[in-house]
Amino acid sequence: MAIDGQGGGIAGKGNPGPLFASSSSRPKPKSLLEAISDIEKLSAVERTGMEIPPHFLLLNEKVGYFDVGLKGGWADTLVSAIYIPVSVGVMDRVIPIFGSSDPSLGDQVFALLIGLSYTLGYNILMAFNLGACYFGKVCRNAIWQLYGGFVTGSMIKMFAIFFIFHILYWRVDPSVISHVLTSTYIAARPFFTLEQWDTFFFWCVDMRSVLFKSGVFVVVSTILCLLIPGISFVLGSLRAAKEHELRKRYDAI
Repeated sequence: MAIDGQGGGIAGKGNPGPLFASSSSRPKPKSLLEAISDIEKLSAVERTGMEIPPHFLLLNEKVGYFDVGLKGGWADTLVSAIYIPVSVGVMDRVIPIFGSSDPSLGDQVFALLIGLSYTLGYNILMAFNLGACYFGKVCRNAIWQLYGGFVTGSMIKMFAIFFIFHILYWRVDPSVISHVLTSTYIAARPFFTLEQWDTFFFWCVDMRSVLFKSGVFVVVSTILCLLIPGISFVLGSLRAAKEHELRKRYDAI
């Protein structure tokens, strides 16, 4: 915030407060933690009753917040593409976990959390730290730039994984699997028996179904996880508005 005037107040006012020096540089945030910290600083100013001018948030900063969210949204593409089929495979009893092909409920929940760890953790981090900051035009704008970038990246990831898994499901049918394994068995004959090769064939067919379910699971889980920050912003806005009214009523600001 470009701050001028005496007492460290906003330009044209003399109100003291936790403000930013006029000569301080405002680099674009490079990570989620930096973006959250910047927004918390803005929120600390607005929640003390000092309104920040709407034009304070510059274009390069808006782009910076959006870029951080965008990268965070699609950064777990590889993680989701690997671990979500594993999670679904465990729940379908196609992939063993902890040496067991009949996982308990706890094992299935653990496998599910592995597949959702990044997406769920990212959304919870934003919800817990930015929900209380959703107050004031500048803070709301910054949060929506960050969250909007994350939603965009998450949607790109979601559609990419969905289409890749479903293309594999429709293109790699049992006849293709049989042809590939039959050709490979000639070279692998000294190491595997025919019964073991048949078992592997049926496992590959089962994994084909797992990929189909994983594509649907990615869509559902992504949308549900994205709702967590959105709900937090709504609740945080209501709490902040109520707190602001109480401060005004009792002349606290």
